[in-house]
Amino acid sequence: MANSSSQLFQATWGAADTYLRGVVPRQQYGNYIIPFTVLRRLECLLEPTKAEVIEFVESSQLPQDFVDSLVAEEFGTTFYNTSSLSLEIIASTDDNVQEGLMAYIAGFSDNVVKVFESFEFSKLVDKLADGNVLWGMIKHYSTLDLSPGNIGEHGMGDLFENLMYRSFSENGQVAGEFYTPRDAIRLMVDILLRSDDKGMQGSAPIRSVYDPTAGTAGMLLTAKHAMKEINEDISITLAGQELMAESYALGASDLIVSGEDPDVLKLGDTLTDDQYADQKFDYVLANPPYGTDWKRSKAAVEAEAKIEGSRFNHGLPPTSDGQMLFLTHIVDKLTPKVSETAGGGARICSY
Repeated sequence: MANSSSQLFQATWGAADTYLRGVVPRQQYGNYIIPFTVLRRLECLLEPTKAEVIEFVESSQLPQDFVDSLVAEEFGTTFYNTSSLSLEIIASTDDNVQEGLMAYIAGFSDNVVKVFESFEFSKLVDKLADGNVLWGMIKHYSTLDLSPGNIGEHGMGDLFENLMYRSFSENGQVAGEFYTPRDAIRLMVDILLRSDDKGMQGSAPIRSVYDPTAGTAGMLLTAKHAMKEINEDISITLAGQELMAESYALGASDLIVSGEDPDVLKLGDTLTDDQYADQKFDYVLANPPYGTDWKRSKAAVEAEAKIEGSRFNHGLPPTSDGQMLFLTHIVDKLTPKVSETAGGGARICSY
């Protein structure tokens, strides 16, 4: 099996011409290829300890939240699967393929199930089943070696980035809604970090990065990689929130394939439901929805603006100026300047 990210990209996207052509429009290929790639990567990541995890969970007899914490502590993973199925097992027969696949998805921990729900994976599976290509897709992806030993976190991140870029290129009319080019992000990050180079030196510096309009989580991941290049020993906390379900699914998936905790990305409207309320961050990177209004969030925002000391209490821009309202929120999330040795306070960069 091919073991370079470029060869794996060809093998991964190659499923399109074999199984998707004539079943779904070309501009929708990525909608199917990306979730199947994520599923196979998850399967390969979990395979070495899956039997032990299943036994551990079945014997715990505890509420779900406790089980999640115990699995993370025992096995060092924030996600898991308790189904005895796998893509290989499902592909071994053409009986009950659709039912088996959905049962397999349901066996994942809640944070992964949420990602596949945001992909609307069941609808995608229905479409493939109706086109009589679901079994072929499952067999194809079951043979891809996406194990960490074959493709590490960096290579998998490159593979996923290539898949997203190809997907958005095919479906260019919506790409700008939830994708910022990684070269533009890296330029932003380099500018942002330049004034903090010395502050990030030392034996164990700590930094936090936040994106209130996280999209596909590119800014969070790029910022972490750039800081690790400056100091491998730096401890970095990521946090993000995204409104669009499809963007959230892509972002959480990118975090997973890059070896990060998908739970750091929250789904919801940052303006009406800040899921990182009362938290401050060293860096804020964002690509706010420029040129949009905040009429949809008006009632909740105006109610919060009446609360003394809230993020919107000092005043509101016109409802036509959504980007300024987001900037108001962003400024509120910045940590205050404490000392030069602590990095000189928080920093912001907006695309």
